Amino acid sequence: MTSTQFYQIFSLIILLRCASDFVSLLVNAYWIAIDELENDFLDNMVYVFLWMWSLLLIHKFLIMVGTICSTCSMSKLAVENIYDIQTRIGRKNLPYKSMELFLLKSKLNELKFSVCGFFPLDWTLIYSMVAGITTYLVYLIQFREMEQSRSSSQ
Repeated sequence: MTSTQFYQIFSLIILLRCASDFVSLLVNAYWIAIDELENDFLDNMVYVFLWMWSLLLIHKFLIMVGTICSTCSMSKLAVENIYDIQTRIGRKNLPYKSMELFLLKSKLNELKFSVCGFFPLDWTLIYSMVAGITTYLVYLIQFREMEQSRSSSQ
């Protein structure tokens, strides 16, 4: 298996996880927002379960994005450290051309992760997911209110 195939499989898994987490968070937020639960024990347990499930999904997603962002920053730090070592030791003591080519390639091609090329896997993904969930939640609540007003008028 080549690194490209491994990356494609890994990206597909992350894409499916992002999509399922997005839908789960949207559904949980919708059920929490409509709050039609009665005040009996079972409904309160469902409400607590929805909150706990949402927090678990958010926690898993933050860990994944945080790990990938720290990997990218460590990659940048490694390139800077190699450059510092090269300038301190001097160019005569290191294989000059191969080190220069490696540093140039590393600076030009920063380590960035994306999900199947659709969107970058960094902190901006969190903002995009929050914006998407908020937008769809507003749509769902508005359609629900429209359905309720239509059913009450008939």
